[in-house]
Amino acid sequence: MAVMGLVAGILATVPALYVAIASGGGGHGDYVFTRILFPLPMLLTALTGDSISALSILLAVIQFPLYGLAFGAIGRPRNARAWMAVGIVIGLHALWAALCFAGLLPNFS
Repeated sequence: MAVMGLVAGILATVPALYVAIASGGGGHGDYVFTRILFPLPMLLTALTGDSISALSILLAVIQFPLYGLAFGAIGRPRNARAWMAVGIVIGLHALWAALCFAGLLPNFS
């Protein structure tokens, strides 16, 4: 199951990166989809002089494969702990995305 999740995450990364890059508009876009899909890498720009660093790019590339690996390892959530783990991952992603739209990233809004 974990391998299937990893593969699904890898397959999800390609279109997500495409949409995120297109949202950036070559530096002239609004980065909306980038902030929604890759919030933690975007939040890191606040620590790197408001630029998308190699670390942010690396995190963006591995984010969905890691999500897939984690969800695949859980398999079908059959108990409260598994559902809690899924909820934590989704909740953190949503929190980070909300922070991206809270005015913390003035150069990417």
